[in-house]
Amino acid sequence: MDLQFILAGLSPLLSGILLYEYKKQSAKNKIEDQMREQQHAALVGGVEALLRDRLLHGMEEGLANGYA
Repeated sequence: MDLQFILAGLSPLLSGILLYEYKKQSAKNKIEDQMREQQHAALVGGVEALLRDRLLHGMEEGLANGYA
C-alpha cells in the first residue's frame, strides 16, 4: 500500500522536475537569442558605416578628379 502512494507521487514529481528544467533552458535560449540579435544589429550597423564611408570617399575622389 505504501508503494502505491510512492508510485502515485513519483509521476508528478518527475513532471515537475522536467518542467522546471524546460523553463530554465527556455529562458537561457531566449537570452542567447537576444544577444545574437544585438550582435547581428551591431554587425549590420558596422557594415553600413563602412559602405557609407567608401561611397563618400569615392564621391570625393571623383569630384577632386573633375569627373562630376
